[in-house]
Amino acid sequence: MEPQRALDKGDPFARVAKAAAGQGLAANKAKDRTDGEHVAPAPDDAPALPTQWKGLGEPVAAWCFRDAAGRVLRWTLRLEKTTGEKDIRPATLWRDAAGKLAWCLKGEPGSRPLYGLERLASRIGAPVLLVEGEKAADAAGERFPEFVAMTWPGGSHAVSKADFSALGGRHVILWPDADEPGRKAPRRRPG
Repeated sequence: MEPQRALDKGDPFARVAKAAAGQGLAANKAKDRTDGEHVAPAPDDAPALPTQWKGLGEPVAAWCFRDAAGRVLRWTLRLEKTTGEKDIRPATLWRDAAGKLAWCLKGEPGSRPLYGLERLASRIGAPVLLVEGEKAADAAGERFPEFVAMTWPGGSHAVSKADFSALGGRHVILWPDADEPGRKAPRRRPG
C-alpha cells in the first residue's frame, strides 16, 4: 500500500477529498469532544474526515495513520487559519452516547500508534528509519526506499506517548531533527 502523501500538486487536500468523495463532506462543528468513546480502527460506516474545521480553517496537509491491515486509526492535520497561522492537530474518531460517530481534533486516550504501520507489516525484515514528523517520514521513505520510514504522532514532546511495540525485533535507526527538541526526543521514555 502506498503511503499517504501530504500534498498533491494543484490541490493540497485532494487525497483526503478523493478518499471521502461522495460521502457528503461538511464542516465539523465539534472541534473538540470531551465525552464519548474513542473508536479505532475506523469502521466502514465512519463519516468522512471533514475538510473544514470551525474556527480553524481547512487542512492544507493530512497524514493518515493506519494499522498493519491498512485500517484508519487517526489523522494528523495541518490546518491553515484565515489569518495565515498554521496549526498541527490530531483527528481521531469518537462515538457519542447516541452512537453517532464524529471526527474530533483531539488525541486518543492511551498510547498512540506509529505512522507507517501498514508499510512496516508489508516489509518484514526491512530496517526502520524512525524520524520526527509525518512529512519527514514521507520524504525519508522516498529518499531511502530500502528502509521503512516511520514516525510517532505529536512531535518531540510526545514521544513518550507513542506505542513502539511494533518495532520489537526490528533494526531501527533513529534520525532526530537537528534541533534541541530533536536531540532530546530519543531519550524520552515511553509512558
